[in-house]
Amino acid sequence: MNKISERILKLMKDFGFTEYRLTQKADITAGTLNRTLRAENAWKQAEQLYKISKVFDVSMDFLITGNKTIQDENQRVLKLQQSNIKLSQECDKLKERNRILEKALKAFVAGDK
Repeated sequence: MNKISERILKLMKDFGFTEYRLTQKADITAGTLNRTLRAENAWKQAEQLYKISKVFDVSMDFLITGNKTIQDENQRVLKLQQSNIKLSQECDKLKERNRILEKALKAFVAGDK
């Protein structure tokens, strides 16, 4: 049994779900649940989807359904905020360099008179 199947079984136990109840709640058949719990290749595919989702910084939900989740949007906002902070810091550095250059230019022009 793989780790994902173990996690599903543990969640079933923690929530007090029988296989039947899980199939009803998830709207899947008992056969589908059994194949899902045994399907090593499917979990390998899921792991690959997870890796791909991380590359594009989207959730697996988005890859599967095409719908963005609140977590996707929060992550996007966080990245934009971080980019904004970096740009603001760079802007401050450029302003300081500009002040220094203006001061040097004034000193140079004043020396020519």
